[in-house]
Amino acid sequence: GVHRLLPLLKMVNGDSAPGESLDRLAVAALELTGSRNSMIAFLNDENGVLDLEHGAGPEWTQTEIETIDVTTRSGIVAYVAATGKKFVSGDVANEPQYRNLFSNTRSEMAVPVIDRHGRMRGVFNVESDRPNAYDDNSVTVLNCLAGLATVVINQKDATTREDALVE
Repeated sequence: GVHRLLPLLKMVNGDSAPGESLDRLAVAALELTGSRNSMIAFLNDENGVLDLEHGAGPEWTQTEIETIDVTTRSGIVAYVAATGKKFVSGDVANEPQYRNLFSNTRSEMAVPVIDRHGRMRGVFNVESDRPNAYDDNSVTVLNCLAGLATVVINQKDATTREDALVE
Protein backbone atom coordinates (compact mmCIF):
# COMPACT_ATOMS: atom_id res chain seq x y z
CA GLY A 1 0.00 0.00 0.00
CA VAL A 2 2.01 2.96 1.21
CA HIS A 3 4.69 2.67 -1.50
CA ARG A 4 1.92 3.42 -4.00
CA LEU A 5 1.57 6.89 -2.42
CA LEU A 6 5.15 7.90 -3.28
CA PRO A 7 4.49 8.78 -6.96
CA LEU A 8 1.56 10.93 -5.75
CA LEU A 9 3.83 12.77 -3.31
CA LYS A 10 6.22 13.55 -6.15
CA MET A 11 3.31 14.65 -8.35
CA VAL A 12 1.85 17.17 -5.88
CA ASN A 13 5.32 18.64 -5.31
CA GLY A 14 5.97 18.75 -9.06
CA ASP A 15 4.85 20.99 -11.86
CA SER A 16 1.34 19.63 -12.44
CA ALA A 17 -1.49 22.15 -12.56
CA PRO A 18 -3.61 22.02 -9.37
CA GLY A 19 -6.71 20.73 -11.16
CA GLU A 20 -4.72 17.98 -12.85
CA SER A 21 -3.16 16.93 -9.53
CA LEU A 22 -6.58 16.80 -7.83
CA ASP A 23 -8.02 14.73 -10.70
CA ARG A 24 -5.12 12.29 -10.34
CA LEU A 25 -5.67 12.06 -6.58
CA ALA A 26 -9.34 11.20 -7.25
CA VAL A 27 -8.26 8.42 -9.62
CA ALA A 28 -5.69 7.16 -7.10
CA ALA A 29 -8.41 7.02 -4.43
CA LEU A 30 -10.33 4.50 -6.54
CA GLU A 31 -7.34 2.19 -6.83
CA LEU A 32 -5.98 2.59 -3.30
CA THR A 33 -9.33 2.13 -1.52
CA GLY A 34 -10.99 -0.30 -3.96
CA SER A 35 -13.78 2.20 -4.59
CA ARG A 36 -16.20 2.59 -7.49
CA ASN A 37 -16.46 6.41 -7.39
CA SER A 38 -14.48 9.19 -5.72
CA MET A 39 -15.12 12.91 -5.35
CA ILE A 40 -13.31 15.92 -3.96
CA ALA A 41 -15.62 18.76 -3.02
CA PHE A 42 -14.31 22.18 -2.00
CA LEU A 43 -15.98 24.67 0.30
CA ASN A 44 -17.26 27.80 -1.40
CA ASP A 45 -17.39 30.20 1.55
CA GLU A 46 -19.31 32.87 -0.36
CA ASN A 47 -22.27 30.58 -1.07
CA GLY A 48 -22.05 28.12 1.84
CA VAL A 49 -21.88 25.19 -0.55
CA LEU A 50 -19.41 22.51 -1.54
CA ASP A 51 -18.41 22.58 -5.19
CA LEU A 52 -17.89 19.10 -6.67
CA GLU A 53 -14.98 19.81 -8.99
CA HIS A 54 -12.90 16.65 -9.13
CA GLY A 55 -13.77 12.98 -9.20
CA ALA A 56 -13.38 9.62 -10.87
CA GLY A 57 -15.41 6.49 -11.52
CA PRO A 58 -18.17 5.36 -13.87
CA GLU A 59 -21.02 7.22 -12.18
CA TRP A 60 -18.93 10.33 -11.48
CA THR A 61 -18.55 10.98 -15.20
CA GLN A 62 -22.35 10.98 -15.57
CA THR A 63 -23.25 13.05 -12.51
CA GLU A 64 -25.04 16.36 -12.99
CA ILE A 65 -24.59 17.42 -9.36
CA GLU A 66 -22.29 20.41 -9.05
CA THR A 67 -22.87 21.72 -5.53
CA ILE A 68 -23.89 20.41 -2.11
CA ASP A 69 -25.51 22.71 0.48
CA VAL A 70 -23.52 22.51 3.71
CA THR A 71 -26.05 24.30 5.91
CA THR A 72 -28.62 21.51 5.62
CA ARG A 73 -26.09 18.86 6.70
CA SER A 74 -28.06 16.62 4.36
CA GLY A 75 -25.81 13.88 3.05
CA ILE A 76 -22.53 12.42 4.22
CA VAL A 77 -20.32 14.96 2.40
CA ALA A 78 -22.25 17.91 3.90
CA TYR A 79 -22.12 16.27 7.34
CA VAL A 80 -18.31 15.91 7.17
CA ALA A 81 -17.95 19.52 5.98
CA ALA A 82 -20.18 20.79 8.79
CA THR A 83 -18.59 18.73 11.58
CA GLY A 84 -14.99 18.22 10.44
CA LYS A 85 -15.32 14.54 11.40
CA LYS A 86 -14.71 11.50 9.19
CA PHE A 87 -17.64 9.31 8.24
CA VAL A 88 -17.52 5.61 7.37
CA SER A 89 -20.53 3.40 6.62
CA GLY A 90 -20.60 -0.23 5.58
CA ASP A 91 -24.25 -0.01 4.59
CA VAL A 92 -25.65 3.38 3.59
CA ALA A 93 -29.21 2.01 3.63
CA ASN A 94 -29.03 2.24 7.45
CA GLU A 95 -27.66 5.80 7.53
CA PRO A 96 -30.01 8.69 8.23
CA GLN A 97 -27.26 11.02 6.91
CA TYR A 98 -27.10 9.27 3.55
CA ARG A 99 -28.32 11.10 0.47
CA ASN A 100 -28.62 8.89 -2.60
CA LEU A 101 -26.13 10.22 -5.13
CA PHE A 102 -25.46 6.95 -6.97
CA SER A 103 -28.08 4.21 -6.88
CA ASN A 104 -25.58 1.34 -6.54
CA THR A 105 -23.67 2.73 -3.52
CA ARG A 106 -23.52 0.37 -0.52
CA SER A 107 -20.49 1.68 1.43
CA GLU A 108 -19.27 5.25 1.75
CA MET A 109 -16.33 6.95 3.42
CA ALA A 110 -15.56 10.67 3.64
CA VAL A 111 -12.82 12.66 5.36
CA PRO A 112 -12.29 16.41 5.76
CA VAL A 113 -9.69 18.33 3.75
CA ILE A 114 -8.21 20.80 6.24
CA ASP A 115 -5.57 23.41 5.37
CA ARG A 116 -2.43 24.26 7.32
CA HIS A 117 -4.35 26.87 9.32
CA GLY A 118 -6.85 24.25 10.52
CA ARG A 119 -9.64 25.57 8.29
CA MET A 120 -12.13 23.24 6.62
CA ARG A 121 -11.50 23.45 2.88
CA GLY A 122 -13.42 20.47 1.56
CA VAL A 123 -14.26 16.78 1.70
CA PHE A 124 -12.66 13.75 0.03
CA ASN A 125 -15.32 11.07 -0.49
CA VAL A 126 -15.25 7.51 -1.86
CA GLU A 127 -18.10 5.10 -2.52
CA SER A 128 -18.31 1.37 -3.22
CA ASP A 129 -21.02 -0.94 -4.52
CA ARG A 130 -19.80 -3.58 -2.00
CA PRO A 131 -21.06 -3.67 1.61
CA ASN A 132 -18.46 -3.09 4.36
CA ALA A 133 -15.85 -2.04 1.79
CA TYR A 134 -13.80 0.18 4.12
CA ASP A 135 -11.63 -0.62 7.13
CA ASP A 136 -9.15 1.34 9.27
CA ASN A 137 -6.48 1.01 6.58
CA SER A 138 -8.87 2.54 4.01
CA VAL A 139 -9.48 5.49 6.35
CA THR A 140 -5.71 6.00 6.74
CA VAL A 141 -5.21 5.92 2.97
CA LEU A 142 -8.02 8.41 2.34
CA ASN A 143 -6.66 10.72 5.06
CA CYS A 144 -3.25 10.60 3.33
CA LEU A 145 -4.88 11.49 0.00
CA ALA A 146 -6.79 14.34 1.69
CA GLY A 147 -3.45 15.54 3.06
CA LEU A 148 -2.00 15.54 -0.45
CA ALA A 149 -5.06 17.47 -1.67
CA THR A 150 -4.29 20.01 1.07
CA VAL A 151 -0.73 20.40 -0.26
CA VAL A 152 -2.19 21.15 -3.70
CA ILE A 153 -4.64 23.69 -2.22
CA ASN A 154 -1.88 25.39 -0.21
CA GLN A 155 0.26 25.71 -3.36
CA LYS A 156 -2.72 27.08 -5.30
CA ASP A 157 -3.39 29.63 -2.53
CA ALA A 158 0.28 30.71 -2.52
CA THR A 159 0.27 31.14 -6.29
CA THR A 160 -2.94 33.20 -6.11
CA ARG A 161 -1.37 35.45 -3.43
CA GLU A 162 1.84 35.86 -5.47
CA ASP A 163 -0.15 36.76 -8.57
CA ALA A 164 -2.14 39.33 -6.58
CA LEU A 165 1.06 40.87 -5.20
CA VAL A 166 2.57 41.09 -8.70
CA GLU A 167 -0.59 42.87 -9.91
